[in-house]
Amino acid sequence: MKKLLLKIPLVLLIIKVQTLMCFAQQDPLYSQYRFNRLLINPAYCGSSNVTSGSLTYKNKFVGIEGSPETMGFSIHRPILAQSMAIGLKAARDKTGPMNQNSITAIYAYHLRLGSGKLSFGLEGGLFNQTIDFTNLIRTDQIDEALPETKKSVMLPDASCGAYYRSGEFYAGFSIYHLLQNRIDYTGYEREVVAQLLRHYYLMAGYTINAGENIGIQPSILLKYVTGAPAQVDVNINATYKNMFTVGGGYRSGDAIVFLFQYTFKQRLKFGYSYDYSISQLASYNSGSHGIMLGYNIPIKEKVRESEIIDEDATELAIAEAEAAEAEAIEQAEIEAAKVQADAAQAEAEANAEAQAEIEAAQALTEAVEAKAQAEIEAAQAQLEAEAETEEAARPITDFESIDLNMIKGVITSNGVGLNRVLIKVLNERAEIVYEVNTTENGEFSLENLEPGGYDIYITKKGYFDQISETLTIGIGDEKAIIQNFEMRKFD
Repeated sequence: MKKLLLKIPLVLLIIKVQTLMCFAQQDPLYSQYRFNRLLINPAYCGSSNVTSGSLTYKNKFVGIEGSPETMGFSIHRPILAQSMAIGLKAARDKTGPMNQNSITAIYAYHLRLGSGKLSFGLEGGLFNQTIDFTNLIRTDQIDEALPETKKSVMLPDASCGAYYRSGEFYAGFSIYHLLQNRIDYTGYEREVVAQLLRHYYLMAGYTINAGENIGIQPSILLKYVTGAPAQVDVNINATYKNMFTVGGGYRSGDAIVFLFQYTFKQRLKFGYSYDYSISQLASYNSGSHGIMLGYNIPIKEKVRESEIIDEDATELAIAEAEAAEAEAIEQAEIEAAKVQADAAQAEAEANAEAQAEIEAAQALTEAVEAKAQAEIEAAQAQLEAEAETEEAARPITDFESIDLNMIKGVITSNGVGLNRVLIKVLNERAEIVYEVNTTENGEFSLENLEPGGYDIYITKKGYFDQISETLTIGIGDEKAIIQNFEMRKFD
């Protein structure tokens, strides 16, 4: 009966291959990924200061003939003072007549981000899939679209990821099968192919210090593949003295998971997982079993076993080590700040005398500049006084054209006429053609002028300082036609 149950879905698979696009089997999900996150994220490579190797095995749906069997191997270590890391991973998955094999190399780059560490990882290698078509039940024995022998394909494959850890918290995101290679066993080069679809993984976890030597580690994993419903893993583990770890979890639509791991002196690790199936096949199988065996080799020589950091199962120890390191760094920064403050104080005292000399020099410079400015102002005053002693004239107004033969005007100061102010009239050739003095009332008149352009000037002769800049000039019998002239100097 169980053998028949296996063959029925295989027959349906072949029917789909003949009629529409189908997709390759999803990657197997190890329950032990909680102890070795490299299985689902290449950025985890080299996250601990050890060379870490592990072997994993899982038998899914025990009791069904041809049920999936998965085996894996991984090894990784940091290099260049833990700024980078390299690794190697191999896996084999067998399900009925289908075998999938892969071997990939891993590179990761680590950098500090705040109080934590951010890593980026790349994974690349070869993917092989083999199907023995002779073991399939055919609906049409003469279907030329399907091979009648064992067929195998070899394809390149690549993956990437990012991983962040800070104290008790970690989070990661990865994408597998970036190339999404197409697989065609028919030889007809049509759209009836299988395809390696991208797998997306998003994970996060936190370690809670629940007491001396006890850590509680809740975590979550979200897995998504195009064309399939998203799958969620919710887990919680408890660790005692960094040696014993027990836990459980729930995987949506698939299983309830139980976990156990024993770590000996932070080096040798043994883990076991049991998945109790809750899917539609639960009545036909007795669950899934997984085994993990790992070993850590310290990178630095003469490192005590208590100093080895194994992130796979000792998040609590990492948090304590980082707290001690942060305290030491803070203390060193305080001491450095004190030394720097003392040096600054000594430098300030040493520069005090120099500062006093600079201020004295500045004061002397200001005094010299003040004296020079006073001398300049005195010279300017002297020049102005000398200029006032010279005879000068200011124009009253310009007439570009005079049609009458008489111009009358008056020169006043604050409304009082000024007498004996000399009026000069110049023609366009700057020749003096007329001179007259004002009367007692400040009045003057210019007669018998020929039409033309003239300039009228007044000379100082002791009166210039008394003249307000108001002047009324009448033309003919018209009075006050032009008033308030701006007086210009006549050289």
